[in-house]
Amino acid sequence: MAFVVWYGMNYKNIRFSATTLADLTAARDVQQHFLPSTFPQVRGLDYHGVSLPVDEVGGDFFDFIPQDGRRLLVAVGDVAGHGIGSAIIVSGLQAFLCNLAACSQGDLAGAVRQLNLHLWRNSPESFYSTLFYACVDPFARRLDYVSAAHEPALLIRKNRHRVLRLEGTGPVLGLSERGAYAKRSVRIEEGDILLIFTDGVPDAADERGRVLRTEGVVEILRRHPDCSASALAQGVLKAIHDFTGHTAQSDDRTLAVVRLSAESHEAAIEERRREPAFAMA
Repeated sequence: MAFVVWYGMNYKNIRFSATTLADLTAARDVQQHFLPSTFPQVRGLDYHGVSLPVDEVGGDFFDFIPQDGRRLLVAVGDVAGHGIGSAIIVSGLQAFLCNLAACSQGDLAGAVRQLNLHLWRNSPESFYSTLFYACVDPFARRLDYVSAAHEPALLIRKNRHRVLRLEGTGPVLGLSERGAYAKRSVRIEEGDILLIFTDGVPDAADERGRVLRTEGVVEILRRHPDCSASALAQGVLKAIHDFTGHTAQSDDRTLAVVRLSAESHEAAIEERRREPAFAMA
């Protein structure tokens, strides 16, 4: 092979030589394997994600991790840089995060702290990552999240006139072992849309150098108030493509859309009421 990679759980041991197109294609296939290709049903939620790397492999990732069919963990991250090195760290972070999701018992801040330590101990100094990590609970109508200096996510209320920016709650991952992260909670309602994205989305520029910005992303969603999460995700990417014209993509573009649906939310409540533990409460 034209490049050799050995990393296990320690990314500091990454070694490279010349890379061929065949190697990049193989790396892309591995990276795509880690991204969700199906989206299991979570009652009360409609969700979808997509990632477009600027090169054969990228430094962005997203993941959806259903919890007992009632809650949904959502992660969107952006590792510094592009290419094979970033792709390796992305795959390792996703695997480590999945393990944390299985044993953290809803402690989002604790999981992000462990992820930060993992990246700080095992990656080269030049590598770091931002991360938005959330738990969406349609029955409790609550969104809990931790943001490690990630691009602010948007919570677009059902009337489309109010938009909440979910700002960072801690530093980037991997630069210090003393990173502190806080969890924040927001009430959500039927019809609300959570949009999480990497900076390649609002930073997209046209041929004249004009930047889309977050306001442009919000306007795209407001024009399609009743679309599914999948249609919204694809609509945002198409609108970015139309906006940039022939300008070459300069950064990875990744986004995740989660929508609280009224019909399935009510069905989830009724199902919950029929459970013996709920009836006895």
